[in-house]
Amino acid sequence: MADNTADRDAIDDSAAKPDFKTKPVDFLRRQLRLKLNDLLGRVRLRVFDRVDMTSIRTSTKFNHVIDIGVAIGTPDLYARCPDAFIELFEPQPQFHALLENGLMRQRRCRLHKVAVGAANSEATFHLSGPASSSLLGTKDKPGRTFPTMIVPVRRLDEVLKPADLNRPAILKIDTEGYELAVLQGAEGLLPVIDVVILEMHLGKAYAYRPQQILDVMARHGFALIDILDREVRNSRTTCCDMVFERPSET
Repeated sequence: MADNTADRDAIDDSAAKPDFKTKPVDFLRRQLRLKLNDLLGRVRLRVFDRVDMTSIRTSTKFNHVIDIGVAIGTPDLYARCPDAFIELFEPQPQFHALLENGLMRQRRCRLHKVAVGAANSEATFHLSGPASSSLLGTKDKPGRTFPTMIVPVRRLDEVLKPADLNRPAILKIDTEGYELAVLQGAEGLLPVIDVVILEMHLGKAYAYRPQQILDVMARHGFALIDILDREVRNSRTTCCDMVFERPSET
């Protein structure tokens, strides 16, 4: 996990992926973190979920944050957007009290106690761990069973309307392989989203093909501008945080 120094850097618009010549300490810290991810991945463990906003290249000042798949929060993202209003989407009741007694007392937030998908429904939520629970299921963990619960699922563009957002707006999606369905349910809102940070999975062939995500984003006028931290298992990247930005309107 990053220390407080990384969180402070996240607010600096000029922050970029550290270079050894100009920022040797930050460079080495990042390399050590990636190596730790690799080592933990070999025993199928994950570090605390985070979005490494210290390296995002866009200098946009965001006024609205939509966080899909919150758990206990995404502190790097919130630090990068200190004045933004935050929409929190989290279906697991175990996290609701934590958010209400913590983040929601510190920031302007609204908690939506639902999952987000392609259609309004109810669905089985697979509780495979604090950092990997998902509507997708656990097909990549054969022979293992996990608790489940039924949760409400809503299209994002029916919960929020374009008029609800104060732009520029940023959408973060981390749903353990359910990202394509979230995008499909957000198509009515994407025209007023300026940046999307999405955890794309490369190791879950039954979820979606990465090209499907790229096609949706391109169709809505987004360009891939950055790739942030990644998860590595057995020296192979299994997922990474990808940043898509809409070209500036002039």
